[in-house]
Amino acid sequence: MSGGNIALDGLLAVADGRRVKLSPAEAKVMARLIRAGGATVLLATLADALHGVEAARPKSNVAQVVICRLRQKLAAFPGHRIESIRGLGYRLHLPVGPQA
Repeated sequence: MSGGNIALDGLLAVADGRRVKLSPAEAKVMARLIRAGGATVLLATLADALHGVEAARPKSNVAQVVICRLRQKLAAFPGHRIESIRGLGYRLHLPVGPQA
């Protein structure tokens, strides 16, 4: 799966010749953000990706913690960032450039 110039291959994110290993939770969230194509992904949607839609979603900050870890790992890819959309969720900002 890829979006912009970042590719997700299992638990590996690749962009600009750099590779970053992701945890299973980080890969699930990254996949949702990539599929959104720059659109905002609701926090509830990210929680569903982590816990499953059928599961009773615990009241926790797991999705926010995963986003925090992803932001730290995306620092390896200049120009890539996860933006907070206050009160809604998050979106992935990717620089325009060659495919990974």
